[in-house]
Amino acid sequence: IKPRGQYRNTDLPVPADSKWVKAFLSTAVLWAGSQPNPWEMSESVMADALQDIFDVVYPNVKYVVNPNGAVFAVTQQRLSEWRSNIGSAALAVIVDFCSRIKD
Repeated sequence: IKPRGQYRNTDLPVPADSKWVKAFLSTAVLWAGSQPNPWEMSESVMADALQDIFDVVYPNVKYVVNPNGAVFAVTQQRLSEWRSNIGSAALAVIVDFCSRIKD
């Protein structure tokens, strides 16, 4: 087991290919976006959801998602990037809005 920040795509139990990106990660982002607060999700709830997604996307791969493993860590990094993009877009909208205000 590595520290969370050290997991990379090469540590995943499946290839980090288009199936991983388009099926698994996209579904994980959709799930996160449907949560009441996508910035604060308990590890156990997230791990359970990722397990459900993993089992559907990779039915023939036996893997247990846990908060200390590669699938959780790599997905958490992707969700962090997703959240950051939301924040950046919000800041851009606010800056644009403020620049249009006439004194």
